Amino acid sequence: MNMITPRISSGRPPCANGYILLISVVILGAIATAIAAALLFLGSGDSKNAISHQSAEQAKAAANACAEEALEQIRANINFSGIGSLAVNGGNCTYNVANTGGQTRTIAASSTVGTVTRRATVNVTAINPKIIAAWQEVP
Repeated sequence: MNMITPRISSGRPPCANGYILLISVVILGAIATAIAAALLFLGSGDSKNAISHQSAEQAKAAANACAEEALEQIRANINFSGIGSLAVNGGNCTYNVANTGGQTRTIAASSTVGTVTRRATVNVTAINPKIIAAWQEVP
């Protein structure tokens, strides 16, 4: 015996399900592309920040090295005052030692790496028998 089962129509043509799937895939692809682009932009920003931070640390180290060199000059010659420079880590830094009277000196050291400049000021309050200094990074 042959039985006939009726078809129940959903009111849509039979090919409409394919269009819904195609549009869903296109929308999901656009969302995934937008997320990937956002991650790329964030990654490039983080890279720039890392490079800037590295330059800042190198400039700070070079400025501190110049200040140390100035202290060595004072240690070698108690009456030292003047300007000097030092080649450090592929860059240059400068220092200026000012005699502020008696055993006090002020050292201003500066270094630039890339676009970042770092400065340090050292106030020497005593030289003999040993150097006593207060160190400060300045803007």
